[in-house]
Amino acid sequence: SVSSNTAIYTARFDTSNWSGDVVAEPITANATTFELNFGTPLWSAANVLNTRTSPATTRNIVVGRESAVANPAATNFTWAAIDSALQGDLNKATPTSAADALGSDRLSYIRGDRTREGSPFRVRSSLLGDIINSNVVYSGAPGKGFTGTGYAAFATTYASRTPAVFAGANDGMLHAFNANTGAELFGFIPSWLGPKLSALSDPTFSTSHQLYVDAPIAVGEAQVASTNAATDWKTVLVAGTGGGGSGVFALDVTDPTAFDASKVMWEFKRTDDADIGQVIGQPRIMKFKISGSGSTPSYRWFAVVASGVNNYVIDAAGNFSATGKPALFLLALDKPVGTSWAEGTNYYKITIPVDATLAATTAPGLDRKSTRLN
Repeated sequence: SVSSNTAIYTARFDTSNWSGDVVAEPITANATTFELNFGTPLWSAANVLNTRTSPATTRNIVVGRESAVANPAATNFTWAAIDSALQGDLNKATPTSAADALGSDRLSYIRGDRTREGSPFRVRSSLLGDIINSNVVYSGAPGKGFTGTGYAAFATTYASRTPAVFAGANDGMLHAFNANTGAELFGFIPSWLGPKLSALSDPTFSTSHQLYVDAPIAVGEAQVASTNAATDWKTVLVAGTGGGGSGVFALDVTDPTAFDASKVMWEFKRTDDADIGQVIGQPRIMKFKISGSGSTPSYRWFAVVASGVNNYVIDAAGNFSATGKPALFLLALDKPVGTSWAEGTNYYKITIPVDATLAATTAPGLDRKSTRLN
């Protein structure tokens, strides 16, 4: 859970039907004892989403694109807009099934169409999926921890922006909700979840549950240019997907009410570097000095991400083949959309030595949250 000055926001999940919720509860303090009291919930994100008018056509859902140099890096999650590879994934009940031409219907189902629940798709008790290992993050006005004319202009511009609450769910999406009302502002589907999306509509999902966006989130301000203008700064969200798959993504959430495909800054996945695994720790948004000294140092902002787990491949004999090593990644937040990742240019990594004997039987990994080798 996370709190603003007046409310606490808590994620919930129900394993009987794999539904989830984010609930806002008001906080008041006793002036004498300073005891905190919680009032009647202000809103339930699941209830607001379930009663939304025509969710399948009115929701703002964006999906990442598989190409490493795609520009834009994402597209609207509609049948006409998505790439042919994702259409192919959705046209199959499982990654190994034959095509069945139900792809468009599955996409509509994920967006919130309930007309085919029960025949042939899974019946849902809620459109919002379970929220298990993701945290809930509140983002209001920009903080006061930075100086400079550019940041001052940025903070003034967005001082009254709509506050948002973010959470990752096992319905395939990172969700943003209006912190005042609980209304969903947008959903984002990382590209590497494409082959798994059809499982969400499978009637057996209740007994064969899968993970999707299931990892902690980081949100903070970062400087992505140096012109001393308000546009130098963004509020950035960075997250992995935990057991959902190998990769991490960055979104521009400066104005969460105006999110669209152009606000997906980048994705970083196994095809970009074999050492990235299932990121289970919370990323950090950090500034590093990269050159200069004295009064003219040069800085750059990065998402700092541990490689996570399961970046080794199990071979036929049950051994872990060394195709990935534990590493700490620094991923530049100023990487232009449409450019490839290049180690030493727009990302850096510190590889952790691994005991070969141990790695033959136990998959190593690195968790940024605890800085622990597994």
